[in-house]
Amino acid sequence: MRFRRGLLFHTVVITTVFLFADRFTKQLFRTNDFQTTFLNPRILRFVQHENYGIIANIPIPRVVTIVITIFFLALILRLLARSVENGAGREVVFLSILLAGAIGNLWDRIVQGYVFDWILLFGKSAINFADIFIVVGLFGFLKLTKRGKTEPRV
Repeated sequence: MRFRRGLLFHTVVITTVFLFADRFTKQLFRTNDFQTTFLNPRILRFVQHENYGIIANIPIPRVVTIVITIFFLALILRLLARSVENGAGREVVFLSILLAGAIGNLWDRIVQGYVFDWILLFGKSAINFADIFIVVGLFGFLKLTKRGKTEPRV
């Protein structure tokens, strides 16, 4: 039982730290002009982009996007609860990162009406840390569950 409480604490800490990183960087890049970059601009550039759609700026009404996001948040929370109950620490880490990313982008959609993206990849795709957290968290979790490498119950 003590291990499970520790995992719950780690869930809150990890989610909070990653959510803070997303909020901080969005605010930093929204309020400053980072048009000059030391990186190869054809590969990676800093921008100020308002994404009113969903993935890849696909135009979907904001209310639909919010409902879809809340559905996936509920699913992530259910998976997190199961992983904490099973004592699956690595699953908890990846799901916490995924949760932070989903909350970060949902926050933008509700408060601003759009998701603020500030990283332009290959001159085509604008993203932010929340997007990266969603991808890392999802693929990490899927890799663990696909390979059956979830940790044993404690």
